[in-house]
Amino acid sequence: METSIRKVIKIGEKSYGLTLPKEWLDKLGIKIGSSVETVIAGDHITIRPISGEIFDRTISLEEKDESMLSKLIIASYIEGKDLIVLKGDKNIIRRAFNHVKGKLPGMIFVEKGDSSEIRVTADERTINIQEVIRTMKGTAQTMFELMARYLEDGDQEYLKEILVMDDELDSLHFIGLRSIKRLSARMPEEAIDLAISIKALEHIGDALDRASTYLLRTRLSERCNTILKEALRIAYRYFQTSFDALISNNYKSSLESLNERQNNIETVLDISRKGACFEELSAVVHEILVIIASSAEASEISVSKYIRNKGKA
Repeated sequence: METSIRKVIKIGEKSYGLTLPKEWLDKLGIKIGSSVETVIAGDHITIRPISGEIFDRTISLEEKDESMLSKLIIASYIEGKDLIVLKGDKNIIRRAFNHVKGKLPGMIFVEKGDSSEIRVTADERTINIQEVIRTMKGTAQTMFELMARYLEDGDQEYLKEILVMDDELDSLHFIGLRSIKRLSARMPEEAIDLAISIKALEHIGDALDRASTYLLRTRLSERCNTILKEALRIAYRYFQTSFDALISNNYKSSLESLNERQNNIETVLDISRKGACFEELSAVVHEILVIIASSAEASEISVSKYIRNKGKA
């Protein structure tokens, strides 16, 4: 990081300006006539090119392990790369791409000579992050409802649908993080809050996915099925309350949710033990506790936003 103390000067009747070191502008590719974006956030002003010159949007990858290459592609996508050049074994590259293509919106695979390219056509600048969060919440809510239906009538098709919906949740999670990366330089505090919100929703989706996978392999006794219904109801209600408070900026409701977190955890553990179902339900109970903990993160964000905004008032 470089710093420079500059004096503000008056330009005309209603405007002020300041000079910037030429070497800074050269480094960012800013010339006379270039457009820049100015943003005020809290107690500072950010100036940056709006055409994206400061971002290197291309990356070249070479990895022999298919699983690792898939993870590198995902990381490149989140980091905002528009062109991912892949070198190495074409079969490994194709399999790695096929593994992630359904999760990363706007990706096109192209083979060019000795290398392959992934071109990202999704424009994260058009994404409304709040809409992403609301959509992720709605998707997770549907996943809860599907599991409740399964516990009522035992139709495993509901569980299989949850697994499909978790992939949809992953796609929203990845495009959301890609968009937040662009926002982070201008609004770091808000970007952190948004990233935690999206990650919390992803964790909840993953917990429901893992619970569904377990239930597909396990037949519960009627007694334990009833207990799981009650535990799921507690987690669902807490999830709803926490994220509704976050989305509506209701910090008082968020405070109440934080106070209820430990009580909900203890209640879930108590009912599973008293029904002599703790061993049978241990894997699913663990996922329910993950849901409660992740939902509490939404409440923590809501309260932090309130404190931050109150400090600016």
